[in-house]
Amino acid sequence: MFLEKLGGIAVDNHRNVYVTDYSNHNVKKFTLGGILQSKWGSEGTADGQFDRPAGITIDSDGNLYVVDRNLACVQKFDSSGNLITKWGTKLKLEQCSTPLGIDVDSNGAIWVADFDSHSIKKYDNNGNLKLKWGHNGMYGPDDNLYFYCVMDVAVDNNGNIFLTEDQRHRVQKFKE
Repeated sequence: MFLEKLGGIAVDNHRNVYVTDYSNHNVKKFTLGGILQSKWGSEGTADGQFDRPAGITIDSDGNLYVVDRNLACVQKFDSSGNLITKWGTKLKLEQCSTPLGIDVDSNGAIWVADFDSHSIKKYDNNGNLKLKWGHNGMYGPDDNLYFYCVMDVAVDNNGNIFLTEDQRHRVQKFKE
């Protein structure tokens, strides 16, 4: 399997591999053996289109969530690539400015790593912001809450939230 510029990768319970391809502005679905099954998306700003898809994750129902770095949005698709919902814009302060990473926790909450706002954001499955934490900076009074260039987020089954930071070269672990 050869792709030009990759963003994120996720594997579902049926062993399908989904990859965001930001050069071609789409999501590709492969078998574990690397055979392309389908792809969806194209360059643009309309629903189901991408400018630079980055992170991707899958919820317990098999739905895929894709963050788009340049459009600053989250799009939710079924496993066939049909758009279910979309939220976010750079014009709304409560939304993301440059989302890169995404994960869904065991309760169905969507967690987004926002690079430019140096924060982690938690949304419900309708796109309503429920929680935001993190401050811009290399160092601060509570050093663990000052983030610089957040790249990705992952949530485990115990509710631990992990994030990576590019400029601080670290991984942090939090409890909500």
